[in-house]
Amino acid sequence: MTTETERPHMEVGRMLARHHTLGTTLKLTLFTLIFTGLLQAGQSVTVSWDANTEDDLAGYKVFYGTASRSYSDSTILGRSTSFSLGNVEAGKTYYFIVKAYDTSGNDSAPSQEVSIFVPQQDTEPPALTRFEVQSAEGFVIEFDEALEVSSAENKANYSISDSIEVKSVRLRGDARSVSIITSPHQSGKTYRLEITGLRDRANPPNVLQQPIRMSYLWQETSGGDSGRDTAPPALLNAEIRDARTVDLFFNEPLARANAENRSNYSISDSITIGSVQLLEDLRTVRLSTSMHENNKTYTVTVRNQLDLAQPGNLMQNAVQWRYTYHAEDRDAPKLVEVYLQDLTTLHIKYSEKVTRESAERTANYTISDGIKVNVATLLESGSEVVLTTTAHEFNKQYTISVKNITDRSARVNTMAESNAFTYMKVGQEKKTDSDGSRFTVSNVFPAQYKVDTVSVGEPYYIDRQYRVLDLPDRLKKTMWIRTRNDDRHNTSSAFLLFTLTQRARIYIGYDSRATQKPDWLTRNFERTSMRISVSDGVGYFEVWQAIKEPGQVVLGGNIANNATNVGSMYVVLVESLQPEQNISDNTPQPQKFTLQQNYPNPFNPETEISFYLQEDATIELRIYNMLGQEVKTLIVGEKASGQHTVLWDATDNKGNQVPTGTYVYMLKVKDVIRNGDYALTTGETRLMKTMLFLK
Repeated sequence: MTTETERPHMEVGRMLARHHTLGTTLKLTLFTLIFTGLLQAGQSVTVSWDANTEDDLAGYKVFYGTASRSYSDSTILGRSTSFSLGNVEAGKTYYFIVKAYDTSGNDSAPSQEVSIFVPQQDTEPPALTRFEVQSAEGFVIEFDEALEVSSAENKANYSISDSIEVKSVRLRGDARSVSIITSPHQSGKTYRLEITGLRDRANPPNVLQQPIRMSYLWQETSGGDSGRDTAPPALLNAEIRDARTVDLFFNEPLARANAENRSNYSISDSITIGSVQLLEDLRTVRLSTSMHENNKTYTVTVRNQLDLAQPGNLMQNAVQWRYTYHAEDRDAPKLVEVYLQDLTTLHIKYSEKVTRESAERTANYTISDGIKVNVATLLESGSEVVLTTTAHEFNKQYTISVKNITDRSARVNTMAESNAFTYMKVGQEKKTDSDGSRFTVSNVFPAQYKVDTVSVGEPYYIDRQYRVLDLPDRLKKTMWIRTRNDDRHNTSSAFLLFTLTQRARIYIGYDSRATQKPDWLTRNFERTSMRISVSDGVGYFEVWQAIKEPGQVVLGGNIANNATNVGSMYVVLVESLQPEQNISDNTPQPQKFTLQQNYPNPFNPETEISFYLQEDATIELRIYNMLGQEVKTLIVGEKASGQHTVLWDATDNKGNQVPTGTYVYMLKVKDVIRNGDYALTTGETRLMKTMLFLK
């Protein structure tokens, strides 16, 4: 197996420009953020990289911008191995690549892209925005930002004049409001409150060093004898502790009989109350409830509470308090699935959404057997990452270790230790029909789907035991892609993908009960009179057909485009249209190879095209415009097994730069039978992909 970097094939007599690499591969160490002064001059970031050791190195070019793989600015340096960018904007992500250039003006291939998010920098401590006295023994204060819990609930951070004791402090669910229970105030008297030591949730936190001082007046409004308690209990706060526990805080001690009577409480949205407990302070009532839903707001109603005065004061009117349940995530992300889409595309799924900065940092991934991670891309789901790697081998076991991945919860959770996962890409074996014709269906995605033969009496899904009851004769010699019935609700326009190595007729068995079919089916396939009878409630599938050329086939989701009355997932059958070969049993297996997406894409001024051959092969790699006209021949000839990379500089066969637009690159691999010096080409397999050139 070999690894090489090649320049494009040129016209005879034309000089080949030398292609430099920085060491083996240009490596960039992740830069650090440096904030200067009071940010009056903006913030700055510095990126550094490994030095190139070639004698004719002239310097480096740095490309950067705020969009991945699309760089709005660049700068040319000497031999310095670092670059600082000033006045970066908070709240934006900056992306960088670096190239080396020699004294003749030749550029290296681009480095791996690195990025950094510039956070909004909070430098101000919490500020008091509201103060509300609610009773002689309690008040609420509110701040302009979320508080760190331990400092907010530290009684030592609050002091009140005239020997008023701070008995308890609770941070409310909004993380900005604090309920404080005190010893009794005296009506008509002015008090002084001092607050200090509170911390916000910035990183690093800002501490309230300069005390907040304020004066307030407590005035009894209930009337009656000032020496006797004539006011009923008041509800100060309702706080949900977890999905099944709600605490209610009152301004004074309660009578246990009333406080622990379940009929005195109700919660909206059918939340049931299992038990009620009055805690030791006699001011806190704990409700054990049925399960609350995350991010949902509820209303608790409280009635008939009695204090301990003589005689006791009874709450005459029911009171209500709204609260919202936010499940606190304390678990770090976990790996739940790893699979190879092809030999250089590895999918990783996490147990929850993760941050882009940690997920796309290639240093967080290590793969056994020397496999290198070139690019990491977080998909829109937020919980799945696609790694572009150097080539794996079929039927070989690999282990990936992942570390330092962070989730998106308010309380950031990070993988403390490496998570390891073992995986393997099983080689797609050639399928043989009963009549001897042969073809290959490969690169099936979703990867769980199986290429198989299915006969009458056998199951046709991978997750159900529903069986085929009857097949038209024409379909008895086809290959099946066994789908999963649990995917029947998928609405994507591009859901099932696979590659054909020969021209083939594709059959789709679709739910006969559907009153409206998806557009991808009706526009690209023709309905036939054939039926596939099955044991599922659908009774039978209607059969649709279309002829497809070698290359990738894309099918949509089962209920895409508002398909209606669909209860079962479709099935896929493939019939080879390749004429039967009357060649001996020495006919070789189809070549196993992959064609990777070019990088970068979109690109300017050049891009890398990589492919992998499991066996030595005769190949062609050419570029075409969207009219099907050949633009550039990159490779024609024999290539050894292994990973190959070709650089295209956006020029045509005459050396002229091509216009901006979309181009197709196609890899053809010849099927060759050899017998001594004699070689017979029996066919070819093609893969193609598109790319975008921007000036």
